[in-house]
Amino acid sequence: LVRAGMEIDIDEAQKLVYRPNPGFVGPDSFDWSGHDGVQWSFDSATLTFSIYGIEYWNWLIANFTAPVINNPSKRSTVWGSSADADGDGVINIQEYALNGDPNDSGDIPQLNAVIASDGGLDHLFATYPLRKSEASLRYTLEVSSDLTTWNSGALYLNHITPDTVIDAFFDSVTYKVLDDVASEPKQFVRLR
Repeated sequence: LVRAGMEIDIDEAQKLVYRPNPGFVGPDSFDWSGHDGVQWSFDSATLTFSIYGIEYWNWLIANFTAPVINNPSKRSTVWGSSADADGDGVINIQEYALNGDPNDSGDIPQLNAVIASDGGLDHLFATYPLRKSEASLRYTLEVSSDLTTWNSGALYLNHITPDTVIDAFFDSVTYKVLDDVASEPKQFVRLR
């Protein structure tokens, strides 16, 4: 067990295993510094990573074979959260978050946007699937009129409730852009 401030040699560092507290999901990080036997490095390095819940691992198992998942050399290209197994430009964690198929390049998760009338004015509405029970996922819908400045939150978007149930894992979430299209004809949305 390594705690803050402890020193370990390089042989021990190569055997380190990170174990979060039971039930922890979300982002985490730690800082480390090197020592060459004479002096400490001038700058520390920060390792930042995300811990995903059991549902993500079940999704991996459902979409990739055990030999693939157990092959560390395929993590960066096939089964890792940042890998794009089907080459569609959508990484696995996004496929997972938006109900995509990581093995089908024709199945690209979509953020659907439509213009519809509300209170006599036309507004842009954006809808996307939201995975219900994965606390490590964060969805942020943003709106822009120029593709340079992006804004989110209640000053720009209104969450239309209730959400629509898709299945046991997903709801369909809809937001209305508060500026109507007559007063702001150029409107773009993105999901981060």
